Amino acid sequence: MRDAPADNAAGTHPNDSQVPTMPKHLSLLFSIAAAGIMLAAGNGCSSVPPTTLAVIGGNDTISVAEFEDRYTRLRNSRPETMAQREDFLRLLVDNRVKLAEARALGIEKDKALAAEIAEYRDQLATSYYLDVTLVDPAVRLLYARRQEEVRFSHIITRWKRDRSNLIDTLETWQAAVKMLERARAGTEPFDSLIARYSEDPLAAKSRGSIGWLIAGSSLPQVDDIVYSMKVGEVYPHLMKTTFGYHVVKLTGRKKARLRLRASQILDRLDINNPSDTSASFARLSLILDSLQSGKATFEALARRNSQDPVSGANGGDLGWVDRGVGLEQHFEEALFNLPVGQTSGVVRSAFGMHIIRVTDEAPAPAFEQQESSLREIYKRERFEDDARVLLENLRKKYAFKSNIGIINLIIAHTDPAWTTSTPNWDARLSVKEKEAFLFTITGRNISIREVIADVARDPFLQMRRFTVEGLDSIALALADRYILIEETKDLEKKQPGFNVILKEFSESAIVSRLEQDALWARATVTEDMLRSSWEAHKAEYTFPDRVNFSEIHVYTESMCRALIDSLKAGANFAALASRHTKRTGMFDKGGSWGFQPVHRNELSEAANKLSPGEVSEPVRMPPGWSIVRLDAKDPARRKTFEEARNEVAAKVKEEAIAANSRVWLGELRAKYGAETFPEHLQHAFPPTAAGK
Repeated sequence: MRDAPADNAAGTHPNDSQVPTMPKHLSLLFSIAAAGIMLAAGNGCSSVPPTTLAVIGGNDTISVAEFEDRYTRLRNSRPETMAQREDFLRLLVDNRVKLAEARALGIEKDKALAAEIAEYRDQLATSYYLDVTLVDPAVRLLYARRQEEVRFSHIITRWKRDRSNLIDTLETWQAAVKMLERARAGTEPFDSLIARYSEDPLAAKSRGSIGWLIAGSSLPQVDDIVYSMKVGEVYPHLMKTTFGYHVVKLTGRKKARLRLRASQILDRLDINNPSDTSASFARLSLILDSLQSGKATFEALARRNSQDPVSGANGGDLGWVDRGVGLEQHFEEALFNLPVGQTSGVVRSAFGMHIIRVTDEAPAPAFEQQESSLREIYKRERFEDDARVLLENLRKKYAFKSNIGIINLIIAHTDPAWTTSTPNWDARLSVKEKEAFLFTITGRNISIREVIADVARDPFLQMRRFTVEGLDSIALALADRYILIEETKDLEKKQPGFNVILKEFSESAIVSRLEQDALWARATVTEDMLRSSWEAHKAEYTFPDRVNFSEIHVYTESMCRALIDSLKAGANFAALASRHTKRTGMFDKGGSWGFQPVHRNELSEAANKLSPGEVSEPVRMPPGWSIVRLDAKDPARRKTFEEARNEVAAKVKEEAIAANSRVWLGELRAKYGAETFPEHLQHAFPPTAAGK
């Protein structure tokens, strides 16, 4: 299910550095404003059909069908109680009267708002298009595949190297083809070929068997191959991986187990010597002996011995766990191969050594119940590759071509140490040069001037170096963006579902502007109100332990060490930071982060280990390296009024808005004649066979 605008939370806390302002993108419903408004009962309007839940202004209705559709998309579930239905109906009615007021005031005609909606429309269309084109069908396929588990064996022909130690792909491929032909001929047992010829160092132990797996738990290409095969079949083509070429034979299929209730006894490995498992194995072996002899129950042994404090306290119970969702690979493999009621031997995972027990099994959840986790699996495992292939095809369709001559011109006009975050990096380009195009799609030339504007407002395009690779990556990223806008320009005609989401967003933006004018802009916050709130709640406003530090971020460790040498020779830290740091927004600050919580990130933690004025060794901070200087420390303490002023102002303004909104919404309901019929909610979401 595609994302729809979420419920709005009016009074979102602004950050500490600014006076509270209305967020740019508010979601569909103004829930805090509506919190105090109760549903008005129908006042004897018996002519209203039972499929109508509300009437606004005499002719605008909210039907049961609309209510069910909006609830399902926004909540991604069915309501469990009548109170949940009533709350949501109240929110829909409140939003509808606000929309009526906004239109009466002509807010939707505001040019700036229209431009904002148009810009977001393109972002929304791209997301929707990728969802419909890639995600939805892939998730359905993943669901279908996960109804079964599969098992296969393979023969590996590892990459061969020539005399210069370079990989010889031709020789490797020729050897693998011969092995594939022998396996496909069927004149020799596949197991014998594995034993004699597989170059897998674990083949002697595993006999080439990968064991049972389920779609989404292995490499995408493995899923594509093994789920297309019949048991006993040798795949007719070689599978290529980072290890070499594989000859694959499917050895089994069975109904998938997707949800188990599990318990464990965990023994963590020595953090200083994690490869030494003998002591842990011996301890768990003694526990297994106690279990098998019946001297103690699993629950009692888990409480006494498990080093997982959470499950151990519950007798080892881990609750219900789902296949392929957040489980360590070795733990999952052992768990889902255990029958209900059976206890494993000692199992090693990345977290330590385990004894595992399966205590119950649930039937496979319906697609709707799995959809969210299936989307996570797909986006983690396959989406990036699928999107890359899609975009490569679209670039061909739209005749994308970058201008290498202009790329070289930009490189010639910029400093090698600069990035696209360097202030005024384009100053050396003439007006004429800025009109030259960086790339073209379907005959449209995208100028350097347009690219400069795009880079300035998009953090994703910043911190790129002025190299052929760096500038080409910008051209590709922007070309993909323009191509997707072109590809989705008629999406409203092709996808009715997109119209619904776009309409809801547009209405949300219009309502948000109304709320900003009617509530945020008019919510008065006086000094007396701030002082009064501060006195009542000042114990709530505190600082944690903090450090004030400065940083120079560069791309290589060697550059870091060169800068450290300069500092030791007496160079000014702020001056070096202003010249060399690649951190966006830090050029004119001399690299200063100001006061930050000690545990904000690796930099603040590194600074906390220093003495004031001391400079750190290089700290790894992808995509490069940093050096940090501690400027000051500030232990945890209560904030002064001035330090807490912005937080206090946010709290006071939020309270004022909530109070004003109750009155305001009551007036709007009366003005637009909003009537609700909560007794008709019983007709929404009728019980189903699956939902009884």
